[in-house]
Amino acid sequence: MFGEKPVHEGDPRFARLGAFLLGFFTIASQSALLREYLVLFRGSELSIGLFFGAWFLAVSLGASLSRRVTTAVFRLVAIFLALYPLAGTLSLAFIPIVKQVFGVPFFETPSWQSIAVGAVVTAAPVSLITGFVFPLISNLLSDDKVWGASSAYVMESAGAVIGGVLATLFYAIGLDNLMVVATVGLPIALLPLAFRAGGARLLGLFSALLVVVLAILSATTRFASQIRLSTAMKDAELLSEFHTPYQMLTVARVGSQVGVLSDGNLEFTLPIGFEVEASAGILASICDEHKKAVLVGQSAYPLALALTQYFSDVELLVLDDKFIQAIVSLQATTGFPLTEATKVNVKVSDTRRYLKTMSQHASLVVVASGEPSSLLANRFYTKDFFEEV
Repeated sequence: MFGEKPVHEGDPRFARLGAFLLGFFTIASQSALLREYLVLFRGSELSIGLFFGAWFLAVSLGASLSRRVTTAVFRLVAIFLALYPLAGTLSLAFIPIVKQVFGVPFFETPSWQSIAVGAVVTAAPVSLITGFVFPLISNLLSDDKVWGASSAYVMESAGAVIGGVLATLFYAIGLDNLMVVATVGLPIALLPLAFRAGGARLLGLFSALLVVVLAILSATTRFASQIRLSTAMKDAELLSEFHTPYQMLTVARVGSQVGVLSDGNLEFTLPIGFEVEASAGILASICDEHKKAVLVGQSAYPLALALTQYFSDVELLVLDDKFIQAIVSLQATTGFPLTEATKVNVKVSDTRRYLKTMSQHASLVVVASGEPSSLLANRFYTKDFFEEV
């Protein structure tokens, strides 16, 4: 009944490990879901705010529902822990579906309605389970003679720290969002098997096998990447994709053009267009000498190529080393001369530090890092930066 004290049963080691894996999976999957959501619904303050608003609302709803549980607590915890990876996988699948339903073209900013619905379907499945299960685990550990229910908070926090660190490492080695969810979901799906948690064992085994199969299919056929790309840019053909701790880089072909997208936003296309050639000519005409040109930002790559006609040394400064891999992949699928590309020296470096320490004077410095909408981007639009240049 509502408000009655729950009946405790089961191995306390299961509850402690369950709390640890709950924190581990929740934080790691939250990273994957947020990355996927921001790729398709743009990384604005509205998107981020709605995502976390939906997340905490679902957590509170789940916690309210858990108050009604008075019996079979151990079994319910095991069942919902086994469902975690399935919930994460479904959330990843829902994101492109929502954007397709609202019919938002890649070149338009999504409406607040589509962003809000996308936030709910992305965050709710995982966070609802989190809010429902954690109070039940705390109840299971309330009889702990040393720590009591607080041991659930300690274990959950420890799991969250490790999950956050591992998620970053997974992106550093190039795993995509589905692979991250599958990897961190396996231990929590298999937990009911290790403790023989009744009917939850078969559910955990099914959940683990399903996410592994989907992850393997995604890695071998790239179906998830193609769906994501089609949602961001209709009729585009996926050529390659790179996941990094900073962004998701995609190389795609649309008609006769091959482009690079960063987090679903088009950075540039090749071959070089007339407008880029014209900009390069104008920039070269205002320089007294044409020895070295330094460009800041990966979106300036076509301009860097065009400037090689006028400058003996052209450098492009970027913050992500995977961008170089994307360029190598792009070169293999485009028709522009490789000799032109080799004249651009792409360097992974902090711009301000590099400009302070470079030995040769730059004839031209072009900042193409986007609008100063963040503190990081604004570093290139200050009085101090222009004085350093």
